[in-house]
Amino acid sequence: MKKALLVLMILFASRSGAIVPKGLMETSEEGRMVWGLGIQFLVPNQLKGFENSQMVFCPRFYFPLRRGHLQIGASYGSDSGEFPKLDHVLIGELGYRLSFETRFLHSFLTVGGQYSQYRASEGLFKNWGPHFATGIILPLAPDFRMGAELRMLQLEKTVLGFGGNFTFSI
Repeated sequence: MKKALLVLMILFASRSGAIVPKGLMETSEEGRMVWGLGIQFLVPNQLKGFENSQMVFCPRFYFPLRRGHLQIGASYGSDSGEFPKLDHVLIGELGYRLSFETRFLHSFLTVGGQYSQYRASEGLFKNWGPHFATGIILPLAPDFRMGAELRMLQLEKTVLGFGGNFTFSI
């Protein structure tokens, strides 16, 4: 009885479109240029003049390079609170993104360098440093994906970034 019920559920799911063959829903980003837009929340670690979390917008471009992608991106955000201590945050980054795809999980790992600048009531702060990111990718359409990301940046101290992005393959 249990086996018959399981077979009926599988048949129903396949007829309703819930089971889609791997190649039908998505196309791979491998060897293709990708561009995207992300939103992140930066969580500072007691930086001078940068005490509160800050939302930044992140346009990014990915160019195919060997098995992964060369990532070029920027992040910008500004504080518009009642008593803003932070005027703006600007981050430029260059990195290498390596994607890992299985039938059920798409994830990535990015490592690179970044230049960051933020202006606070205490002054202008500039820094070069590494960045590291990891996350998951959810295919939504053949050339359109959504992702969730955890990012670590080095300003004067380590800053965490949590966010998401949308990408298009060209």
